[in-house]
Amino acid sequence: MVLVNLLAQDRIVSKVNFSQLIADLEALKQIIPDDKITKKHHEELADQLFKMWNTAFNLTPELLNLSLEEISEIDKHYFYINLLILDCQKVAVNISPTVWQEIEDRMLRVP
Repeated sequence: MVLVNLLAQDRIVSKVNFSQLIADLEALKQIIPDDKITKKHHEELADQLFKMWNTAFNLTPELLNLSLEEISEIDKHYFYINLLILDCQKVAVNISPTVWQEIEDRMLRVP
């Protein structure tokens, strides 16, 4: 629940019904037994959890099934650019914390 609350608070993604996601996760939590469960039951619960997150974030199988080339492109471009911005922040002395906060608020955001 902490992760969901952080995502909701930081507004990293939009168009996600976090209240519903939290309610769904709480309901799933109630049916998880405290004692040992079978491997099959564990897999079923994991599958339910996976589907819950996919539904909440509108993720389709096509979006989740990235090729190694696609993953590499994302890594090379998107995350590399964000890393450069953070490196710039470390060496910038004339930029106010407020301006950097505005930059960070726009980083790693899904439109």
